[in-house]
Amino acid sequence: MDTDVMGAEDIMGAMFQALARTNPGLARKLGPGAMRRPPPPQLPSANVQAATLKSFMGLAALNGPAIGGPAQWTAADMTDKTMQSEPQESFEGKRMTIDVGLTGATAAGRLINVKNLFIGSQPQSPVIDNPTPAAMFRPDSTSADVDLQIAFRANKVTLTLSIFPTAALTAPDTVQASAGFFGNWIRGQ
Repeated sequence: MDTDVMGAEDIMGAMFQALARTNPGLARKLGPGAMRRPPPPQLPSANVQAATLKSFMGLAALNGPAIGGPAQWTAADMTDKTMQSEPQESFEGKRMTIDVGLTGATAAGRLINVKNLFIGSQPQSPVIDNPTPAAMFRPDSTSADVDLQIAFRANKVTLTLSIFPTAALTAPDTVQASAGFFGNWIRGQ
């Protein structure tokens, strides 16, 4: 039996029964489904929409003498530096900035390169084996906008930096690089 057809206890069902008594031919022609409940209203979903905020996210060094801070090259360590962040809410990077500081005579002329950038296991460049100059992402760069994949919560953002030339620095000379993103913090996703 169709549960949408109103019974005698409903006003519509009572009206159909009255129609059947007064005009049985019309009632048969219309059938009992003629008096149905109206469909439920099509209201927008009650789900809370995710809020998007303009925000920033920094990266911290995983190796070298300044773990948890900027990437740092010293006389004792000229290896590639990995910087990482694990957002607690989804983040969509729109602009990467890399600020490089050179201290001392043997640091002069050193170049920092971006070896690769990953969100989770996905590379964010079509070529991951050719270094890109970090100068492309200087804070005063006029066109450093990027469209990165969304780093969903607990998805790591990993940046690997290298230095050139790799000849050792003389102590106490250092080269440091800080990196971060401006973008959209997607709350509730």
